[in-house]
Order: sequence, then structure tokens, then C-alpha cells
Amino acid sequence: MSFTLRAALAERQLDVSFKVNDGETVALMGANGVGKSSVLAIIAGLVRPDHGEAVLDGRVLFGPGTVLPPHRRSVALLSQDALLFPQLSALENVAFGPRSQGVPRRAARKRALDWLAEAEATHLAPRRPAELSGGQAQRVAIARALAAEPDLLLLDEPLAALDATVAPVIRRMLRRVLAGRRAVVVTHDILDALLLADRVLVLEHGRVVEQGTPKQLIAHPRSAFTAELAGLNVIGGTAAVDGLCAGEGQPGIPAGSPVAGTAVQPLEPGEPAVAAFRPAAVSVFAERPHGSPRNVLPVTVDDLEPAAGHLKVRAGQLAAEVTAAAAAELDIYPGRSMFFAVKAAEVSIYPAKSA
Repeated sequence: MSFTLRAALAERQLDVSFKVNDGETVALMGANGVGKSSVLAIIAGLVRPDHGEAVLDGRVLFGPGTVLPPHRRSVALLSQDALLFPQLSALENVAFGPRSQGVPRRAARKRALDWLAEAEATHLAPRRPAELSGGQAQRVAIARALAAEPDLLLLDEPLAALDATVAPVIRRMLRRVLAGRRAVVVTHDILDALLLADRVLVLEHGRVVEQGTPKQLIAHPRSAFTAELAGLNVIGGTAAVDGLCAGEGQPGIPAGSPVAGTAVQPLEPGEPAVAAFRPAAVSVFAERPHGSPRNVLPVTVDDLEPAAGHLKVRAGQLAAEVTAAAAAELDIYPGRSMFFAVKAAEVSIYPAKSA
């Protein structure tokens, strides 16, 4: 049992195809405007593609000669805004899906209470949406989506509208309720991908350009977008014969600075590109080093911050990782001029969007 999608929408320069297996959660990631939310709208039946086909467990949702209306697709869409019915209580909101499917009132109420309990929101049952906080409303909206028992759950930036203290709580709850369920999650947050998704698809220019498990994408990014997501140092510019020529407007990196590295795919000199490398690959020096590192960048330290057993030295848009002992020995402090050095073998050059 699976869900497969092929869809093209010229208006939004979208042309995608992918599969979601039974019990699998897939995250759709990519920069703003690449078509992530449009993909969900197409699956849900809110937008009609120019051509393509979607098949859910053998049922054609749309395709040549067939277009099922949204309410017959067994697909639930949850957006970043809860969009609860304001005139109904939380319990009535959650029971609405089962009732609209013909489930008797008492059975629908029991199902709604079960899902409110699963979402840790039983105490919210009698409240109206106006009486709920953002996090509480999203719990109820999640329960409402799941109470309809959809064959496919779509989540469009479900945590984006929540404040930083509430989002981790809802993320943990989603991790629990999505386990073993088939879902597609649109997100810009790598934490969502790590904690919620079995597999990640990266969209660029309306197409899937990269996919793999979250750990695979972080360990071995193959695009500029995933390199940045993975917390790598990223320097923009144009491709050069043996690496990159840094562009303008990047704090602490003089325009025109050469960055030696290896291209992940053939690039023409002058083509927009980015160089990416791990903070752990950066060595920090008080004086300009001589020897093997081909990339030596003069920097001014902005800040030091603790991070998982080491210190992160931030300088402009770059970061390096050092031990506390090394920081003390080098006398690193904000405002001090230092040198970041990284071997060319540690630097990957990726194609980038033109401005």
C-alpha cells in the first residue's frame, strides 16, 4: 500500500513525482517559493494540476478522466493556522470529521475524545477556539485531522505559527502520533525533519533534486540548501577553476577572495555557486598559518558559545569549533582578530541559484 504522485503545474513551475510508503512520514523541504505548499494543495484537491496522477492505495485521486473532490480523497490537510470552526467547541470540532463521514453522534464523540486524549488536550474539550492559545488550538486541529482517520495526512508548516516555547512540545506530540502513519510534512526546520520524518525530499526550482533520510542529507548534502540546513559554513560567489571566488555582501569575507574546494558536479567558471564546509573542519590561529591549508581567512571574532562539549567561535557568517582548552590557549575573545583555516579537501562547491 502506498501513495504515488506525479504532477505538473506550469503556473508555479512545478513538476514533481514521489512515493510515500505505508507508515512512512516524508518531509518536503526547500527555499521559499519552490512549490512545497502547492504540492500539498494539489494532493488535497485544492489546486488542479495541468497534468499528472495521484494514486492512494490503488484509488486514483486525480488522473486522466478522474478527479475526486477533496472530501472523497481520505486526505487531511493541517496548516500552520488551526482554522477551527469558531462556533463549535474543541470537542465538536474534532467530532466534525467523523460526523461528516456518517459516523453516529455517540461514536463520533467517543472518537473525538480519544483523539483529544492522544493530543493531550482532553481538558480543552468544552472550550471554544477563542478561548484557546495558539499551541492549544494546534493540538485540537491535529486531533481533528486524525479523528477523520485519513489514509494520508498532510501538514503544512504545522509549527511555524507557534512561539519557541510551545513548538518543541507540539513537535514531541506529533512525533508520537505520526509514528506508523503515512504523512507528508512541509517544513523549513531541520529539527522537524530529524524528529518527524523517515525521509526528506528537497525541492528546488519546482523539482525534487535530492532525497534521503535526514541523517544522510545532513552528513552528505548534495545541494546548497541542504548544506546550509546542516549547519555548515556557506560562502556564496561564483565558480572558479579550482573552487570559488567569493561574492560581495558577506560579513567578514572580502569580495573576490578565492576559496579552494571540490565541485560536487561540473560547474562553469563564473556560474553562481557556494562553498560549504563543516565548522569542525576549521582550525583557528592567532597568527597566519603556513603549510597545508589552502584556505586561510582573516576574521574578527564576534562571539563564543557552548555547543555539545566544545565552543563555537563565530566570526561574521562563519563558525569554527574548538575545545575550551584551545580557546583559552589561543586567548579567543569577541573583537579579536584571528585566522580561520580549512583544507581544500574539506570544502565542497555546490551550484547556487542566480540572484
